[in-house]
Amino acid sequence: MATSWRSSGLDSDDVALYEAFAKRAESHLKDFHRLFASLSGDPVKADLEEWRQRRSSALTAIDHLAPVFVEFIQQVALRPPDPALNNFGRTLDFRARFAPRADAHLLAQLEAEFEYLLVAGFALHHLLFDIPTRDQVSAVGQTDVLREWMTKVVAADYSLRAYNKEQDGLPAGVAKLLCKTRLAELLRKRLGLGFWKRGQAESYVKNLFWAGVLLAVIADMQSKNFVSVAR
Repeated sequence: MATSWRSSGLDSDDVALYEAFAKRAESHLKDFHRLFASLSGDPVKADLEEWRQRRSSALTAIDHLAPVFVEFIQQVALRPPDPALNNFGRTLDFRARFAPRADAHLLAQLEAEFEYLLVAGFALHHLLFDIPTRDQVSAVGQTDVLREWMTKVVAADYSLRAYNKEQDGLPAGVAKLLCKTRLAELLRKRLGLGFWKRGQAESYVKNLFWAGVLLAVIADMQSKNFVSVAR
């Protein structure tokens, strides 16, 4: 059984960081579920018991994996400048590639939007699929999830192309909508990116949504594996 970060003896500052993320994630989840229900043409769905249960399962999993989310955003996507990064690290380093002169306020805005995209992708998978072993997510080790996720995250959208096709392109449509409505203006006006650079940044942002989907898929697979071994 994996140890919860709340009882793992972590530094109090780290625990406070993860607690704050978990609280924001709950708000992100509610907002995304309302959006997704409206996209489906039936806003009432957001209040149905089944959807509330799936939102609850997503929140439980996100809470357990809070260190994974926070580590990726703060130490990979928006990490402080590091000339020693290898090519893989530089590909994932949004700050170095697109926002090298961003001030603290802009970095905070980017962090909030990146959180939302990852949580939205994670939540979408929970809405689309109901996995029986999902209630065992607390048995999944954060380090194991992070290790597997990081080997695939740079091309999450590509690795999930069959997933997208099976859902008739719905995930890709949601990713495109979120990029347009939440980040397009920020990329163009605040970061001042030109046409080509903005296109690259938008691809990065859409892939963040896919990274959230991928993280949920990996967590589900690892919880399923735990149950299989336990039996």
